[in-house]
Amino acid sequence: MSTMPSNSVGADTGAASCAFMIVYMDITDSGWIEPYFRYVPALLAEYGAEQIAGGRHIVRVEGDIPVPDRIAVFRFPSLAAAEDFMKDERYQEHRASRMRGSSSQILIVEGAALAGALV
Repeated sequence: MSTMPSNSVGADTGAASCAFMIVYMDITDSGWIEPYFRYVPALLAEYGAEQIAGGRHIVRVEGDIPVPDRIAVFRFPSLAAAEDFMKDERYQEHRASRMRGSSSQILIVEGAALAGALV
């Protein structure tokens, strides 16, 4: 039995596991944006994704990572769902246009989602 408090890093909380996709993006050509946002949100929804944060007002409070034009955070029901979305054939054309018109860094982190807890 673990002696860590339930909100400690690494604690077994029994919470459902999910995955978070974090997108850092610098836009170089905005021509892809309108068709992308017309189509991709419905595809994300098919994979159970929910956008939980996003925008252009970004404040760096520590470190020296370059601040991108936009950041978006999506919650997926699982790591597999996030990976499957990225591989979906219907997404590839939109992914290619996004890649041509922006410089993106996309990370996926798997973990539990608990309000007020460190996991």
